[in-house]
Amino acid sequence: EETGLDYTGHWAESYIQILVDKGVVSGYADAPEGYEVYYAPDNNLTRAELAKIVVNLFEYVTTTVAEMPFVDVDVDEWYAPFVAKLKDLGVVEGYADGTYAPGQAITRGEALKLLLAGAGKDVESYIWESNPFDDVDTDEWYAPYVLYAYDHGYVGGYKDADGNLTGEFGPGNEVTRAEMSKMAVQVAGLAE
Repeated sequence: EETGLDYTGHWAESYIQILVDKGVVSGYADAPEGYEVYYAPDNNLTRAELAKIVVNLFEYVTTTVAEMPFVDVDVDEWYAPFVAKLKDLGVVEGYADGTYAPGQAITRGEALKLLLAGAGKDVESYIWESNPFDDVDTDEWYAPYVLYAYDHGYVGGYKDADGNLTGEFGPGNEVTRAEMSKMAVQVAGLAE
């Protein structure tokens, strides 16, 4: 039957629905005919898209952007108010060359950082107990965010076909819109 949702039956359906109901995400504006919401859960998420999601998720108020927050973020772009707000809050710093790379796919490690920092979680002073992930180098910038999220039950890492944890998190892998929806719901404490 046609529900008008492209994520019906997807493993992340409940997480996506929570974000849709809260008004955090609305799916793509140019949805194919017959879809009420076209979320494309398995697509990658861009850095611009996640900025908007973080602002909406934690209900930050944006204002008109007067000057470019990053050299590659024009004030007239749809994502400028969201990126500027996160920069003002100290959630994003951008790259050393002054860019934000809004159209670049965001990694799982980066997504967690934005969500946790956006939520105001004190990750900097957090001491983790152990590292369950073979592919998370504790010397890397993303490690505190991944391990904080793991210890607080926000993420568990990848599972194999049988549903067993593989011991990998994939911090450098591009995050899908479905994976982000689960992370966002968990970090914001919206899970039902």
